[in-house]
Amino acid sequence: MGTNMRTYWFHKTGEEFTEFIPWESEEQALNVERRNYPLFALLAGVRNGFGFSGIPIFTPITPCPLRNEGIHHCAAALGSGVHGYVYLYCWYTVEDLHRADWSTKFNEIGCVDREGYAFWKEGKPFHSCGYIEGPGIKLCEDPHDFEADPSYTHVRVNWDYRLDDPPVPFLQFLREKFPEGDPDNKNIYVQMVFNC
Repeated sequence: MGTNMRTYWFHKTGEEFTEFIPWESEEQALNVERRNYPLFALLAGVRNGFGFSGIPIFTPITPCPLRNEGIHHCAAALGSGVHGYVYLYCWYTVEDLHRADWSTKFNEIGCVDREGYAFWKEGKPFHSCGYIEGPGIKLCEDPHDFEADPSYTHVRVNWDYRLDDPPVPFLQFLREKFPEGDPDNKNIYVQMVFNC
C-alpha cells in the first residue's frame, strides 16, 4: 500500500476562496505531486517520531502552522470533504510553506538490490522498498555480509538526506511559481490531501 498526495489551490479575496489550477500541464502536476514519504510526513505534520511509511525523523517537526483563524475559516467555508476525500488533509498558505524548515534531516531505511547498493555507497539509492520477499529473493541485513556473499540479492540499508538538497520537485515548483516575499503569498491557500 502506498500514500499519495494531491494538492488543491485557492486564492482568498476578502472572505471568498476561489480554486485555481497552478499547473502548466498535467505532466507538471504529476511531477510535483510525485510520491515522497519524507515530504508527506513534513507537510502532514506527523509527530510520532516515525512519520509516513516508518521513516524515522531526526529533527522533531515544528508545530503545525495551521492553528489560526484564517485556516479554520477557510476549512469551514470549503468544508472538510473538498473533492470527496475523507482521509488525512491539511491546509497551508504559500507563506507558511516558504517559512517551513526544508533543511529537516531524515534517516530513511529501505531494501535495495545490487545496483541500488552501488548508488547507496555514493550517497543514497535511487530506488528502494520497505521490505521484499519471494522466489529468488535473498535479503541481507548487513552491508558487509552482502558484499562478501554474492548469493544475496538485496540488502537493508539506511541513509540521511534533506528535502532541499537537492530540492524535491514540490519545493522547486513552490519557489519558481510563488517567489518568496510576494505579499500575495499569504492569500494563496493549499489543501494537501493524503490518501492510500
